[in-house]
Amino acid sequence: MAREHANRLALWLLHHRNDYACRSISTDEAIREAAHGPTPVCLLDMGDNVGGGGPGDGTILAHALESADYGRSLVCLYDPQAVQKALDAGVGAKISLSMGAKTDHLHGRPLVRDVTVVSQHKGRFTEPDVRHGGRTGYDMGPTAVVSTDLGTTVILTTHRVPPFSLKQVTSCGINPVDFHTIVAKGVNAPLAAYRDTCPRFIRVDTPGVTSADMLRLEFVHRRRPLFPFEDPGGSDNPPI
Repeated sequence: MAREHANRLALWLLHHRNDYACRSISTDEAIREAAHGPTPVCLLDMGDNVGGGGPGDGTILAHALESADYGRSLVCLYDPQAVQKALDAGVGAKISLSMGAKTDHLHGRPLVRDVTVVSQHKGRFTEPDVRHGGRTGYDMGPTAVVSTDLGTTVILTTHRVPPFSLKQVTSCGINPVDFHTIVAKGVNAPLAAYRDTCPRFIRVDTPGVTSADMLRLEFVHRRRPLFPFEDPGGSDNPPI
């Protein structure tokens, strides 16, 4: 009986597999969509999802937003080296800084800009409300906030911290409503954290280790055929 039900379920999933195929929008499409409608709009960086194992230093959306040039944007990047340089320079200093894209080559190229060091922080904050996973205490490590001449504000952190809490932003003295666009490196968790601030969320199909599109990922050991890489066909005899 159990095998019969399992086969029936497997057959149903086989016939409906296309219903679960990844449907998301590209970076260019997201940037165009973000230009219209209420703000701030939150772009969910699916390929660099910190909670899913992303490095947290992806710069693809930061570059795209600066190229679009339609308003102030806020990005958080894990970059201990950039943090230290900003801390050494001090608040108010103007320096040249290479930010992000230091972990690997999958998540963009460094954001190299002349920046002003806006503020420095210890990086600890507390989330008092019910949020993703129920976690309350966070530690970003020594943190620096810098701004570029192109309208981008960057929170540089020493530790990787997923965007489970808006306190990650407000603890640095930043008011999120001052921005047109906020980049959150997550997929679902940021919804609870940012919902009271951002009237719109756009899931962006960025490349990276946590890409929602399996076709972007390289699999060395897998069976063939395997959906969605190949279509095994509509067999009425699913594997048991």
